[in-house]
Amino acid sequence: AERAGQPLPCAEVRSRVHPDDYPAVMAALARSRDPAGDGSASVEYRHLVTDAGGGRRVRWVSMQLQCGFDASRQRALSALLVARDISEER
Repeated sequence: AERAGQPLPCAEVRSRVHPDDYPAVMAALARSRDPAGDGSASVEYRHLVTDAGGGRRVRWVSMQLQCGFDASRQRALSALLVARDISEER
């Protein structure tokens, strides 16, 4: 996995999400961080991958998110994100 275990800068993450899918991805992130909810959200989106030659190709990704909150449920303290390539299923 590319950069496994390392955080990606927000601008880099945004550059990898298809522009038409970016609002849905951001909405899912917001839902997972909403203390009024259960901390979970999911979304499917197109992930833009740059190949060795500099070209870009599209992979479909299914992403599930789960946030853990502090005792007062005022803020998210932790987040788990699982992303799975579902391109072959599309």
